[in-house]
Amino acid sequence: AVVEVLQRYSFSVCKETEIPLSWTSRALLMPKPDPTQ
Repeated sequence: AVVEVLQRYSFSVCKETEIPLSWTSRALLMPKPDPTQ
């Protein structure tokens, strides 16, 4: 089910995007907050 939903969206990175992304353990699709902001 999650795969079907994600296939409908496209993701692109910008210059602020961390690669690789660091994810929180609390949320599946929520990036970890940036400590510099």
